[in-house]
Amino acid sequence: MLVRTRAIGVNYRDVYVRRGEYPAELPVPGLEGAGEVVAAGEGAEVAVGDRVAWA
Repeated sequence: MLVRTRAIGVNYRDVYVRRGEYPAELPVPGLEGAGEVVAAGEGAEVAVGDRVAWA
């Protein structure tokens, strides 16, 4: 699914990854957010226009 992000959280893990203290490939997408679905694949449990959040 593709989400138009309206809000994001920045937590300690995100900061540690940016500092290089946790291994990860950049860019790091972040672990928390909320927004509106703008595209969803076939069989998805969400529809375009749904408001979603993740953590």
